[in-house]
Amino acid sequence: MPEVPRALAEVPLPRLDPLVLLNLQPDSQGRRRAVPDHDFAGHGFGVVDDLVLESDDGTRREVPRALVLALHSADEPSPGPGLELELDVPDPAGGEPLCVLAPLDAFLRVHLPALPSEPDDVVLALCNPASAEVVRPAALAPDRRLHYAHGDVLSWLDEYEGGRTQIRLRARSWHLR
Repeated sequence: MPEVPRALAEVPLPRLDPLVLLNLQPDSQGRRRAVPDHDFAGHGFGVVDDLVLESDDGTRREVPRALVLALHSADEPSPGPGLELELDVPDPAGGEPLCVLAPLDAFLRVHLPALPSEPDDVVLALCNPASAEVVRPAALAPDRRLHYAHGDVLSWLDEYEGGRTQIRLRARSWHLR
């Protein structure tokens, strides 16, 4: 039986299909959600092609290929600078998920080195309601770009004629480190 995580390195960060990662997969009847699911608590990473980062002012940043980390900020963060993550991990005993709280910078320091070294763009799909500045992680290679949001991050799947789809992440504003 798996153990309860006792260190950040033991907190799972699964690679997921982008539609599952961002809760955009169709339901059992093939329908896609029409409104954001604010109770969605999944987390992980995936590679997304043809991603759009959209700000509330209408600014759009096209990212041809991105490593997306879908994480959750704490609903009631501890006092202090920086973002605190709140991640639900499976209970090894089969009960309710366990809630793990961790500073974003510590989580990235542990998990970034284990993630794919490409693509060059890394996107944090992470709500940041207090608009905290994100420090560029030392574990991020100098030639990579880190995109993060101020405000809540909402995921959408835009569908175009001919069957083409495009994932769009919308937030109050997007920033680059």
